[in-house]
Amino acid sequence: MKQIKFRHQVEAAIGESALFALLSPLRRQQFAAHTSLWRCEKEDALWREGDKAEWAWAVVTGRAKIFKCSPASRQRLLIDIVGPGEICGAV
Repeated sequence: MKQIKFRHQVEAAIGESALFALLSPLRRQQFAAHTSLWRCEKEDALWREGDKAEWAWAVVTGRAKIFKCSPASRQRLLIDIVGPGEICGAV
């Protein structure tokens, strides 16, 4: 994963997301001040089962697949696919 550090890119992503469309420009700007934008590759793990829940992930573009992984056999069970405007993870 690569963190996008330019604040204007974070604000632009929030502004383009249907999830945040009802926020005023001021509220989007305030939200952006507490937000990080990450570019993820296909096999990147956003979190793993058992990790401390510290944030939620909002998908801006693309999609994220949520798997339940078997610790013993390395098998993965697809349990959800989230796309733009959807949130995954827990706070």
